[in-house]
Amino acid sequence: MQLTDNVYVETAYEGANVGHVTTEQGIVMIETPQRPTDAVAWRTQMEGKGKLKYLIHTEGHGDHIAGGFFFDVSVVAHEKTRDAIVTADKKRILDAIAMMDPDGVSLISDYEFNVPVITFSERLILYLGNHTFHLINLPGHTEGQTAIFIPEEKVVFTGDNVNYQSPAFMHESVPLTWLQSLKKLGELDVDHIVPGHGEVCERSYLGEWSEFI
Repeated sequence: MQLTDNVYVETAYEGANVGHVTTEQGIVMIETPQRPTDAVAWRTQMEGKGKLKYLIHTEGHGDHIAGGFFFDVSVVAHEKTRDAIVTADKKRILDAIAMMDPDGVSLISDYEFNVPVITFSERLILYLGNHTFHLINLPGHTEGQTAIFIPEEKVVFTGDNVNYQSPAFMHESVPLTWLQSLKKLGELDVDHIVPGHGEVCERSYLGEWSEFI
Protein backbone atom coordinates (compact mmCIF):
# COMPACT_ATOMS: atom_id res chain seq x y z
CA MET A 1 0.00 0.00 0.00
CA GLN A 2 1.03 3.62 -0.47
CA LEU A 3 1.54 5.04 3.01
CA THR A 4 2.59 8.59 2.06
CA ASP A 5 3.43 10.38 -1.18
CA ASN A 6 6.73 8.47 -1.44
CA VAL A 7 6.55 5.56 1.01
CA TYR A 8 5.17 2.15 0.04
CA VAL A 9 4.82 -0.79 2.43
CA GLU A 10 3.68 -4.40 2.27
CA THR A 11 2.47 -6.04 5.48
CA ALA A 12 0.79 -9.12 3.96
CA TYR A 13 3.88 -11.12 2.99
CA GLU A 14 4.73 -14.18 5.05
CA GLY A 15 7.77 -13.00 6.98
CA ALA A 16 8.80 -9.46 7.86
CA ASN A 17 7.19 -6.29 6.57
CA VAL A 18 8.95 -4.58 3.67
CA GLY A 19 8.91 -1.08 2.26
CA HIS A 20 10.48 1.29 -0.20
CA VAL A 21 10.83 5.04 -0.51
CA THR A 22 10.93 6.87 -3.84
CA THR A 23 13.25 9.88 -4.06
CA GLU A 24 14.41 12.20 -6.83
CA GLN A 25 17.58 10.14 -7.18
CA GLY A 26 16.12 6.64 -6.94
CA ILE A 27 14.58 4.14 -4.55
CA VAL A 28 15.65 3.09 -1.08
CA MET A 29 14.29 -0.30 -0.08
CA ILE A 30 13.89 -1.41 3.53
CA GLU A 31 13.97 -5.18 4.25
CA THR A 32 13.31 -7.94 1.73
CA PRO A 33 10.50 -10.47 1.28
CA GLN A 34 11.38 -13.89 2.68
CA ARG A 35 9.62 -15.96 0.00
CA PRO A 36 11.33 -15.92 -3.44
CA THR A 37 8.05 -15.51 -5.30
CA ASP A 38 7.21 -12.49 -3.14
CA ALA A 39 10.69 -11.04 -3.67
CA VAL A 40 10.32 -11.24 -7.43
CA ALA A 41 6.85 -9.66 -7.26
CA TRP A 42 8.14 -6.85 -5.02
CA ARG A 43 11.05 -6.23 -7.39
CA THR A 44 8.66 -5.97 -10.33
CA GLN A 45 6.47 -3.54 -8.42
CA MET A 46 9.43 -1.23 -7.80
CA GLU A 47 10.77 -1.33 -11.35
CA GLY A 48 8.17 1.11 -12.61
CA LYS A 49 8.98 3.70 -9.94
CA GLY A 50 12.70 4.27 -10.53
CA LYS A 51 16.14 2.77 -10.07
CA LEU A 52 16.87 0.91 -6.85
CA LYS A 53 19.83 2.62 -5.14
CA TYR A 54 20.14 1.09 -1.67
CA LEU A 55 18.74 -1.69 0.51
CA ILE A 56 18.67 -1.13 4.28
CA HIS A 57 18.19 -3.86 6.88
CA THR A 58 16.90 -3.29 10.40
CA GLU A 59 18.35 -6.59 11.66
CA GLY A 60 19.99 -9.81 10.54
CA HIS A 61 17.27 -12.43 11.01
CA GLY A 62 16.34 -14.62 8.07
CA ASP A 63 12.80 -13.33 7.63
CA HIS A 64 14.27 -9.86 6.99
CA ILE A 65 17.36 -10.59 4.90
CA ALA A 66 16.63 -13.80 2.97
CA GLY A 67 15.31 -12.03 -0.13
CA GLY A 68 18.40 -9.86 -0.60
CA PHE A 69 19.62 -12.36 -3.19
CA PHE A 70 17.06 -11.00 -5.66
CA PHE A 71 18.20 -7.37 -5.52
CA ASP A 72 21.40 -6.27 -7.23
CA VAL A 73 22.02 -3.30 -4.98
CA SER A 74 24.34 -2.08 -2.22
CA VAL A 75 23.18 -3.05 1.26
CA VAL A 76 23.43 -0.78 4.31
CA ALA A 77 23.15 -2.14 7.87
CA HIS A 78 24.51 -1.96 11.39
CA GLU A 79 27.90 -3.66 11.80
CA LYS A 80 26.36 -6.34 14.06
CA THR A 81 23.70 -7.02 11.43
CA ARG A 82 26.43 -7.52 8.87
CA ASP A 83 28.13 -9.99 11.24
CA ALA A 84 24.83 -11.86 11.62
CA ILE A 85 24.39 -12.13 7.85
CA VAL A 86 27.98 -13.26 7.24
CA THR A 87 27.65 -16.02 9.85
CA ALA A 88 24.04 -17.02 9.09
CA ASP A 89 23.18 -20.68 8.54
CA LYS A 90 22.39 -20.71 4.83
CA LYS A 91 21.04 -24.26 4.88
CA ARG A 92 18.59 -23.42 7.65
CA ILE A 93 17.33 -20.37 5.75
CA LEU A 94 16.98 -22.30 2.51
CA ASP A 95 15.15 -25.14 4.28
CA ALA A 96 12.70 -22.63 5.71
CA ILE A 97 12.17 -21.06 2.29
CA ALA A 98 11.54 -24.49 0.75
CA MET A 99 8.77 -25.17 3.28
CA MET A 100 7.22 -21.72 2.92
CA ASP A 101 7.49 -21.35 -0.84
CA PRO A 102 7.87 -24.63 -2.81
CA ASP A 103 7.21 -22.77 -6.07
CA GLY A 104 10.17 -20.50 -5.34
CA VAL A 105 12.81 -23.19 -4.83
CA SER A 106 13.80 -23.15 -8.50
CA LEU A 107 14.66 -19.45 -8.13
CA ILE A 108 17.39 -20.01 -5.52
CA SER A 109 19.60 -22.70 -7.04
CA ASP A 110 22.66 -20.44 -6.83
CA TYR A 111 21.61 -18.62 -3.66
CA GLU A 112 24.03 -16.34 -1.80
CA PHE A 113 23.50 -13.69 0.87
CA ASN A 114 23.62 -10.05 -0.18
CA VAL A 115 26.12 -8.90 2.44
CA PRO A 116 26.12 -5.24 3.58
CA VAL A 117 28.90 -3.13 2.07
CA ILE A 118 28.18 -0.01 4.16
CA THR A 119 27.95 -0.32 7.96
CA PHE A 120 27.74 1.95 10.98
CA SER A 121 27.90 1.66 14.76
CA GLU A 122 25.57 4.30 16.24
CA ARG A 123 24.10 6.59 13.58
CA LEU A 124 24.29 7.10 9.85
CA ILE A 125 22.49 9.57 7.58
CA LEU A 126 21.89 8.65 3.96
CA TYR A 127 21.11 11.58 1.66
CA LEU A 128 19.21 10.90 -1.54
CA GLY A 129 17.44 13.66 -3.45
CA ASN A 130 15.39 15.70 -1.01
CA HIS A 131 15.16 12.82 1.46
CA THR A 132 17.28 11.96 4.48
CA PHE A 133 17.33 8.47 5.94
CA HIS A 134 18.40 8.51 9.58
CA LEU A 135 19.69 5.07 10.60
CA ILE A 136 19.73 4.87 14.40
CA ASN A 137 21.01 1.94 16.43
CA LEU A 138 18.30 1.20 19.02
CA PRO A 139 19.21 -2.11 20.70
CA GLY A 140 16.31 -4.25 21.83
CA HIS A 141 15.09 -7.12 19.70
CA THR A 142 18.75 -7.50 18.67
CA GLU A 143 21.89 -5.58 19.63
CA GLY A 144 22.28 -4.21 16.13
CA GLN A 145 18.62 -3.23 15.79
CA THR A 146 18.20 -0.22 13.52
CA ALA A 147 15.39 2.28 13.15
CA ILE A 148 15.12 4.07 9.81
CA PHE A 149 13.56 7.48 10.31
CA ILE A 150 12.55 9.52 7.25
CA PRO A 151 11.60 12.96 8.63
CA GLU A 152 10.35 14.31 5.29
CA GLU A 153 7.68 11.59 5.29
CA LYS A 154 7.17 11.42 9.09
CA VAL A 155 7.69 7.66 8.93
CA VAL A 156 9.93 5.30 10.90
CA PHE A 157 10.67 1.65 10.13
CA THR A 158 11.45 -0.18 13.38
CA GLY A 159 12.02 -3.81 12.48
CA ASP A 160 11.00 -6.18 15.27
CA ASN A 161 11.58 -3.59 17.99
CA VAL A 162 7.86 -3.04 17.38
CA ASN A 163 5.41 -5.70 16.24
CA TYR A 164 1.79 -4.60 16.00
CA GLN A 165 -0.61 -7.01 17.69
CA SER A 166 1.97 -9.74 17.15
CA PRO A 167 4.34 -11.66 19.47
CA ALA A 168 7.69 -10.26 20.53
CA PHE A 169 10.66 -12.42 19.61
CA MET A 170 12.98 -12.40 22.62
CA HIS A 171 15.66 -14.98 21.78
CA GLU A 172 18.44 -12.42 21.14
CA SER A 173 16.91 -9.51 23.00
CA VAL A 174 18.25 -7.05 25.56
CA PRO A 175 14.91 -6.30 27.28
CA LEU A 176 15.77 -3.40 29.59
CA THR A 177 17.63 -1.61 26.82
CA TRP A 178 14.69 -2.38 24.54
CA LEU A 179 12.42 -0.29 26.76
CA GLN A 180 14.82 2.65 26.55
CA SER A 181 14.89 2.32 22.78
CA LEU A 182 11.10 2.42 22.65
CA LYS A 183 11.18 5.70 24.58
CA LYS A 184 13.55 7.12 21.97
CA LEU A 185 11.23 5.97 19.20
CA GLY A 186 8.43 7.84 20.95
CA GLU A 187 10.43 11.06 20.72
CA LEU A 188 10.55 10.97 16.91
CA ASP A 189 8.19 13.25 15.00
CA VAL A 190 6.32 10.60 13.04
CA ASP A 191 2.77 9.93 11.93
CA HIS A 192 3.40 6.31 10.98
CA ILE A 193 5.38 3.45 12.52
CA VAL A 194 6.12 0.56 10.17
CA PRO A 195 6.69 -2.40 12.52
CA GLY A 196 8.58 -5.58 11.81
CA HIS A 197 5.34 -7.55 11.77
CA GLY A 198 1.70 -6.54 11.78
CA GLU A 199 -0.08 -3.49 10.45
CA VAL A 200 1.28 0.05 10.35
CA CYS A 201 0.55 1.87 13.60
CA GLU A 202 0.93 5.23 15.36
CA ARG A 203 3.12 6.38 18.24
CA SER A 204 0.21 5.83 20.64
CA TYR A 205 0.80 2.06 20.32
CA LEU A 206 4.28 2.30 21.87
CA GLY A 207 2.88 2.46 25.40
CA GLU A 208 0.95 -0.79 24.99
CA TRP A 209 3.94 -2.46 23.35
CA SER A 210 6.30 -1.29 26.10
CA GLU A 211 4.03 -2.81 28.76
CA PHE A 212 4.12 -6.08 26.84
CA ILE A 213 7.93 -6.08 26.67
